[in-house]
Amino acid sequence: MTSPNASLSVIHNIRPHNWSVRRKIGIGFGGLILLMTVGMGITLFKLDSVKRTAASALGERQPAANYFQRLSQSLNQAIALLNGYLLTGETRRKTEFKLIADDIADRLEGARQQDIFQNLGLDGTLHTSQTLLRQYRERAKELFALHDNNLNNRGLLLAGETLNPLAIRFLGDINILLASDDINTNDPQVARTLLILQELRYNWVRMMGALNLYITAQNKDILVNFNNFNERINVLMKKLNGLEANIGFGEIEEMYETHITYLARLPAVLEIFESDAWRADTHLLRTLVQPVTDQLQSIFEGTADELLNAAFDSAEELTHALYQIRISAITSMALALLTGILLAFSFTRSIVPPIQRLMSAAGRVAEGDLNAEVMVTSRDEIGQLGNSFNTMVNHLRLAAMNEQQMLNELQTLNQDLENVSMNAPGISKKVK
Repeated sequence: MTSPNASLSVIHNIRPHNWSVRRKIGIGFGGLILLMTVGMGITLFKLDSVKRTAASALGERQPAANYFQRLSQSLNQAIALLNGYLLTGETRRKTEFKLIADDIADRLEGARQQDIFQNLGLDGTLHTSQTLLRQYRERAKELFALHDNNLNNRGLLLAGETLNPLAIRFLGDINILLASDDINTNDPQVARTLLILQELRYNWVRMMGALNLYITAQNKDILVNFNNFNERINVLMKKLNGLEANIGFGEIEEMYETHITYLARLPAVLEIFESDAWRADTHLLRTLVQPVTDQLQSIFEGTADELLNAAFDSAEELTHALYQIRISAITSMALALLTGILLAFSFTRSIVPPIQRLMSAAGRVAEGDLNAEVMVTSRDEIGQLGNSFNTMVNHLRLAAMNEQQMLNELQTLNQDLENVSMNAPGISKKVK
């Protein structure tokens, strides 16, 4: 069981004013160094976070964003080259398109082998891009084949296959009838038939010219003229059929059948031109190629934008982290300065006043005041020095008191001797 005196001694040792000067200095500077070390550790930890953020922004996201931006630019070049070849037929554009398309395919495959894109989780995006690029290249081959084989103008081909033979046959029958030598021009019905045939030929030629011009220019006003000529031809054919003139060898009947067939096939040709599907390459570009290129562009540009935004976010995090580091460093410096001031004040308060009291007491002793004592308030080296000083002064005081006592005794002896000396003559006379 611990005695009360031992417990009291432990409590006294815990109190700072009872510590030794060495202990005070060691604990003070040790605490200051510990505080600075903790602050430095926090700063280094945040610097490591800044390093990771900067590496993520500069080492991964920014290069990946630039990579997709270059892919987008290459795709734009390929689209321009393909369209240019379809318009001009320059072989150089076709060759350059194939080179750029091959380069895009190689870069997509190479990107899938790089860790940077794997770390960013872009493998699925790259795989989708490869699939779309393959579709685009296949459609481009179809476009090249259409252009190289002169199969672009579907509307013109359809008109040539379905309408042109009928138009030529119809016009040929009219010319045969008008050039026939066996026609009796004195017959009124025959004469009226010839007039109708001449007007039919005129309107038929004008109608075919309007159709060809519409196919070339795609002008709706020209189509109105075509319809007007067609309606006039319908009226003339009804008149011709009602005359029942005995002319030719079945050419009028053939014209009638040809005209019916022509009218039956005409809507398909007009519909293909009205729907913009008359040109095969344009239709293929609009319906199959453009959706693929739009999706590819969306992937490339969208991914680049996302990576750039992420890089910007990382930059903001970097700025915030640097700001936090600055605040942490300033806070650590302020705490260290405040701690140093408090330690200096504490050390000054625990060391300087006792030394000043000791100096004052020593000055009084030097002036002869042996009653001077030092008030001891600590148990450190200065307190021990004060106790030693007080002990020394006590010894000096005792020595002074002993000296004074000896002086008093000597003075008494001298006084006795003087009295003896003064009484010595009388004594001598009495003896004589």
